[in-house]
Amino acid sequence: ELTLKLCVHRLFFFVGREAAWNWLDAALVLVSLSDVVATGTARSGVNVGFMRSLRFFKLAKVLRVFRTVRFFSELRLMFDCVLGSLISLVWCLIMIMFIVYVFALLIVQGLSMEIWEADTPFSEEQLHLLLEEFGSVRLAMMSLFKATTGGRDWGELYDLLSVSRGFVPLAFLAYIVFFVLAAWNIVTSMFVEKALKLAQPDLDTRALEQNSQDVEDARELTAIFAEIDADRSGTISLKELESV
Repeated sequence: ELTLKLCVHRLFFFVGREAAWNWLDAALVLVSLSDVVATGTARSGVNVGFMRSLRFFKLAKVLRVFRTVRFFSELRLMFDCVLGSLISLVWCLIMIMFIVYVFALLIVQGLSMEIWEADTPFSEEQLHLLLEEFGSVRLAMMSLFKATTGGRDWGELYDLLSVSRGFVPLAFLAYIVFFVLAAWNIVTSMFVEKALKLAQPDLDTRALEQNSQDVEDARELTAIFAEIDADRSGTISLKELESV
């Protein structure tokens, strides 16, 4: 199949509209050939050490599953949406990490000032729990991330921070409210907007749908005219038209 495509399309095979799928087909064929060569070499008893490194090519057979994507429009649409949203996903992750870092730094700074006070409001047990959850900026970021992704109940963390007499509990509540009402909705809207753009049919799909509709309309009109043509002469006379 690959050889026939190369004979027909030649170099256009690698630069056409289906270039990405063609490159995938070519890679799969090369991987299969490498696997056959490696297997044949091993059976012949030739000790070629570097051929053992080709064994990992067998894992690439999983890529054959992606070939089926092109034959199912709905599956291909979802696959295109996932690939088309990768850049948006990266920027969303950067935004989330920035917000989490800012609030974690704020909470850790507020807690550190209260812990080092002479009349600290925290008991030994509370201080131990605070150091486990907010002992550093890294730990605080992980705790905040868990609180907004279902990994930890944010109410437990608030109860732990509520002993503080400063702004820390309010900062934690502001973080939860901001994430629940703003951040996640912004992220969701970005992905929905991207998916809607990718779901729009391209020119080829529109032309195919229009052509199918024209063929269906022509078939219906032919059936109607054949019914009007009572004498089966292939033409419709004025009398036959008036009798409708």
